[in-house]
Amino acid sequence: MKRSITLIALFFALAFSLPAFAGSQLPSVVTSQLPSSVSGLYITPDRVVRLELFRFQTWWVRLESQSLRIGDGGLAAELATLWSPSACPDGVAWPLDYRTPLVRTYFRVLDVLPGRLEVIVGADHTAVANGVGTAQTWYLLQPLGSRSPYTCGSTSTTNPWR
Repeated sequence: MKRSITLIALFFALAFSLPAFAGSQLPSVVTSQLPSSVSGLYITPDRVVRLELFRFQTWWVRLESQSLRIGDGGLAAELATLWSPSACPDGVAWPLDYRTPLVRTYFRVLDVLPGRLEVIVGADHTAVANGVGTAQTWYLLQPLGSRSPYTCGSTSTTNPWR
């Protein structure tokens, strides 16, 4: 079983990976804010997930995810955009898996730790945003470079559309 998961993870990494940062590591501070440095390939209890967070048009953060469910081999891809001009996204329930128009899975990162993410996963967006769902630990297999990296606590708080 372990070998099958490793082979699936390697295939997924090759199929979807971007050039990895040499020596890149997750922040060692426990936080629920998501800097772009958490971008990477993760193994979860039921899937392999590729996450990339990047700054989009100065005031927005985008999360691009692809996942491969281990049980049925189902593939999913999501792209979410969030207004986040002054800090890292915090307390957000991100889309993870879209199976049908009525069935969608969301996740929220509770803690960013070295080599892993502590997350809540569930089908109810509001519940997941409030920290209610299935607790999971996602283990980092390979860090990925963000196409437009950002750090937490940027200085821009002005809405350009007002």
